[in-house]
Amino acid sequence: MKKLQTSKGFTPLNPEEKQEFCQKQNYLTGFTLVEMIVSLGLFTVILFISMQALLSMVDANHKAQSLRAAMDNLNLSLEEMARNITQGNAYRCDTSSAPCEGTVLRLKSYTGDQLVYKLEAETLKKSVDGGASFTIVTAPSITINYLNFNVTNNGEEPPRVIISIQGTAGTQQGVISSFNIQTTAVQRTPE
Repeated sequence: MKKLQTSKGFTPLNPEEKQEFCQKQNYLTGFTLVEMIVSLGLFTVILFISMQALLSMVDANHKAQSLRAAMDNLNLSLEEMARNITQGNAYRCDTSSAPCEGTVLRLKSYTGDQLVYKLEAETLKKSVDGGASFTIVTAPSITINYLNFNVTNNGEEPPRVIISIQGTAGTQQGVISSFNIQTTAVQRTPE
């Protein structure tokens, strides 16, 4: 017996059709246990992959921030050193006078302080009292392997100091980056 639609609604079903209709209706109203397990498994796999990608991006961000902070510190130290050199005079390496080349630079700053820059224990150190006491200029995450000051003074031009630095920045394995920096500072001529 088919369902026929009349002006008042559907015609009633016989008991067999009614039972078959109810079974189909119950089957269509929910998920089976197997469907739920499969969907939860897929959701877990997708969530795991997404979380791994998110965690790796967060880790890469932390590494980049750490490296950027170390390089900013090194740039600040180098800028301060170059500023003191351009405004200073009486450059010499260790105990010799210009022209010279070495790992220690001595100069007289514009304020009259006897400044000394040197490489010691893989860090850049600075003294404002002629070498009696030193302070570390670079961050602990920076390791300097090579530092060289090359002072030239030909008498016709103002003295020039070429600073060469090689080292590594970073603290964790995989975050360590090597760098080679060279800059030139020329003494300002007094006005």
